[in-house]
Amino acid sequence: MPSSEDKVLNYGDSCLRKGDVDLLTHGQWLNDQIISFWFEYLARDKYKDLIDSHRALLVPPSLAFILASMGPQEGSMLLEPMKANQAQVAVFAINDSNDLHAPNSGFHWTVLAFERASGTFRHYDSASGCSSASAQAARRTVLATKDALGVPASSPDDIVEVQAMPRQQNGFDCGVFASCVTDMLCKWQVEGKGFEQQEPYMREGLCREVSGWRASVRKLIGELQ
Repeated sequence: MPSSEDKVLNYGDSCLRKGDVDLLTHGQWLNDQIISFWFEYLARDKYKDLIDSHRALLVPPSLAFILASMGPQEGSMLLEPMKANQAQVAVFAINDSNDLHAPNSGFHWTVLAFERASGTFRHYDSASGCSSASAQAARRTVLATKDALGVPASSPDDIVEVQAMPRQQNGFDCGVFASCVTDMLCKWQVEGKGFEQQEPYMREGLCREVSGWRASVRKLIGELQ
């Protein structure tokens, strides 16, 4: 009988097991491994040129989680090899857990994005107001990464809560929304479109992507095996 620990796919630094892939079934909350795989796929394949040219930086859950517990000096040391100060866009997968010993213990996924053109940190939360822990994790990430991103220390630490972000209609699709938003932000950067200008029009396209995302990722995993 197949086990949840059976290895399904090795892809870059990601390893997916049957139990991870099973979470792509409707009604399941996505774990770190699935979201890390998605970030890896965007960076290695779909937006490879964007990432390789250091125009964008995608920070997966495990690294973002560590950053949220660090100070600016430690954050700079961690991000410097990734040339964070060159990135026009940096996207962080934010988990609302604050337990350093259990990174998979959170309840909610959001996305924090830094856009150099506007000089803003933008928080995309599909359940806005439901998790103050998410907002706190996003703020800790800002404080830990400003120096590494080359943001002047004197600049405000304010975070733009993106009000146009569509709201999930259940308690389990936050990871899907976060994954689709990350894809959309990369697409906007490739097209040279400012985030603030595009956000009022994001609802229809994002909701369409969310509705088919689980099935499309299962198919993608099958193709990569």
